[in-house]
Amino acid sequence: VLNETVIHQIASNGTKIIETIIASKTYQSITGAMIKLDENGDSEGNFSVLAYKPVDSSEHSSCSHQMVPVGIFLHGNKGKPEFKSQTVIDWVVDKPEDEPSCGFDNEYCTKDDSQKGSRIMAGVLALILFCSVVITISIYRKWKIEQEIEGLLWKIEPHELRDYQDLFSSPSKMSLTSATSFESRCGPQIFASTGYFRGNLVRIKEIKFSKKKDINREVMKEMRLLRDIRHDNVNSFIGAVLEPMRILVVTDYCSKGSLYDIIENEDIKLDKMFIASLVHDLIKGMIYLHSSMLAVHGNLKSSNCVVTSRWVLQISDFGLHDIRHCPENESIGEHQYYRSLLWTAPELLRSKQTRGTQKGDVYSFAIIFHELLSRRGPFCGLEEPKEIIEMVKKLPKEEEEPFRPNLEAVSDSECASEAVLSVMVEAWDENPDIRPDFRSIRNRLKGMREGKHRNIMDLMIDMMVKYATNLEGLVDQRTKEVHEEKRKTEDLLHRMLPAPVAKRLTNGFGVEPESFSLVTIYFSDIVGFTALSASSTPLEVVNFLNDLYTRFDRIIKGYDVYKVEQSAMPTWWFQGYLFETETAMLVKSHQ
Repeated sequence: VLNETVIHQIASNGTKIIETIIASKTYQSITGAMIKLDENGDSEGNFSVLAYKPVDSSEHSSCSHQMVPVGIFLHGNKGKPEFKSQTVIDWVVDKPEDEPSCGFDNEYCTKDDSQKGSRIMAGVLALILFCSVVITISIYRKWKIEQEIEGLLWKIEPHELRDYQDLFSSPSKMSLTSATSFESRCGPQIFASTGYFRGNLVRIKEIKFSKKKDINREVMKEMRLLRDIRHDNVNSFIGAVLEPMRILVVTDYCSKGSLYDIIENEDIKLDKMFIASLVHDLIKGMIYLHSSMLAVHGNLKSSNCVVTSRWVLQISDFGLHDIRHCPENESIGEHQYYRSLLWTAPELLRSKQTRGTQKGDVYSFAIIFHELLSRRGPFCGLEEPKEIIEMVKKLPKEEEEPFRPNLEAVSDSECASEAVLSVMVEAWDENPDIRPDFRSIRNRLKGMREGKHRNIMDLMIDMMVKYATNLEGLVDQRTKEVHEEKRKTEDLLHRMLPAPVAKRLTNGFGVEPESFSLVTIYFSDIVGFTALSASSTPLEVVNFLNDLYTRFDRIIKGYDVYKVEQSAMPTWWFQGYLFETETAMLVKSHQ
């Protein structure tokens, strides 16, 4: 029973309000509709069905048809809304079914697997097509490589090499660039065996064999790989000439020779900028090789680093290890054989591995770095190569330092900072795992080029401009000195000889003897000069002679006269010089 007390209790408690509404099962919404609640307190949806039906027109509407309610959905006992029709519905054709013939989930119809099979078949065909494309591309690439190998795009015919100059008569593992300069024997400065290939000057390295050698397929593939390697700091492989008893390896020619030649040439001054540029070129080239398909150099040394005309260092003589180190190519002297191993890592010396490793290349770089800073050759040439190799190969005992180049030899170099020496020592460490890679070395040696952002060619041009400016000043100074000496010489010549004679001699003409029919010769002498000199002081004699001949010279200036001064023995000697005038020539003689 609702009374004021009950209403007050319910109104003062929000929860009680809700409970009361739920318990009543119905409530009127804000729109005026009566809303029912289920046992869970959820409101039932108020769904109405509207249909387009004819209606009677009224004063408020002129339309003959309107959307009017024809039924509602009520919640039944089954929990699903039940439709309750309020009037007859006018269907256009027939009343649609309330459920599809096969059910909403196709549960009333038998399943047709034909479409599923088609989809599976389409997927299988797509997979087969994809695999076929991949296999076709792989076969095509392999076929193309085989065609390139069979076509021998890297092969050079002997007749294609022009003007081949072989500087060496015996095979040598030493790089051609490290041999005696051709300039000292044949004229032009040529640092290696050269020739012309398609109009370009190229470097040619000869690899000889003691017997006929067949080139296998793996070597051909490697030559094709070498042909594809292109980098600013890698000497480009152009091709090879294959002959039964030798192979001619053709690469780009570098006019400045090898790094070994530059280090040994004392006329070339290597300042800090120069060294930093060469070292960073070497590092960049090795980073490229280590990241390429070749993966390793295996024979890095200063004689295998060549320098272009623009002073850019390039790495050469990489790859083809099986050919370069074959037994037939070992026929060199003992000294040269051990000298070629001075850059080889100790672990490679012990294992006699020919292909090399990346850590072995880092060791070789450290030896080249020390060689560049010291400029005294690898290990400073203190021992015989064989003795050095034996000491390097020897395993150091505990707490014993391995045999390495002396760091004191580079102490005078302006590049020998603590950071540089630290990199050098780590790079030639006995343990290969401790040696840093070239990317790490590049980062740690950036300080060598601190404040030097220009390239080496800009530095060379600046040096040439300064040299040219100084040379111009020096030439001007020397030219003035030459003119002054020429003036003094001409003045002395005019003092000694008659003016016409001196003029002809100055102009480079000879003087022909001439004869004149009318001349006058005057001989003068100081009577009693000997007695006068004996009774006078030297200064008095000098003053007397100076006054006498000054007056004499003043008199003859007004005439076409030339005097000859001669000192002689008591016998008189006199010499006459003639003029093309009727004036006499005076000859003054002294006893």
